[in-house]
Amino acid sequence: MAVAAGQWISFLDHDDYWPDGRQEGLMATLAADPSADAAYGRLRVKVEPGCIDQGLSRLDGTHSPAVGLHAHMFSRALLERTGLMDESMPLGSDVDYLARLNGAGMRSAIYDGDAAVYRRHNTNLTLDAEGRAKGLMTALARSISRKRLANG
Repeated sequence: MAVAAGQWISFLDHDDYWPDGRQEGLMATLAADPSADAAYGRLRVKVEPGCIDQGLSRLDGTHSPAVGLHAHMFSRALLERTGLMDESMPLGSDVDYLARLNGAGMRSAIYDGDAAVYRRHNTNLTLDAEGRAKGLMTALARSISRKRLANG
């Protein structure tokens, strides 16, 4: 994000991918709703042979804005208002950042198309149940702390 140059910014993990037409679909959705500073589309889940699913395949084909950043497109203004993602969190940084984006007043439009393919394979970091739980608890604690600070 620190080196991105465009007005619209998206994130993609090294092992996931975007379907054809994704950028055009999200941009058309944003153009149709000028009040939106973000858009997201459907998430596709691809479970590779031999991988532990962990129940994520139930999200396949759904609009799941709380699952990762890669199904979204964000305005630079929103990201600048929110600040950089905390990369010190090995797991949960995306959940923490989505909470911060929502706290910054993110207004989202929904794209009725596929926007990301989330690959489940045997080397996913999120297969570490203990690390994933710690990351989610850290994100939750940070969210509660921010809300307490905001409310005095």
